[in-house]
Amino acid sequence: MKAVRIAHEAVFKHGVKRAVTIVKIDDRRDLKRSMMDKVESLKKAVGSVNTM
Repeated sequence: MKAVRIAHEAVFKHGVKRAVTIVKIDDRRDLKRSMMDKVESLKKAVGSVNTM
């Protein structure tokens, strides 16, 4: 949680007056996936957001 606090506080150092930080942890242990699988999944998700 220290990393979350650091990230949250960092935006205030740039002049932001209000910030909301939400942490969501989706921990799935029923499938074996490599880190590369996870990175590719994230790229697809971010790519779909950018094309909207």
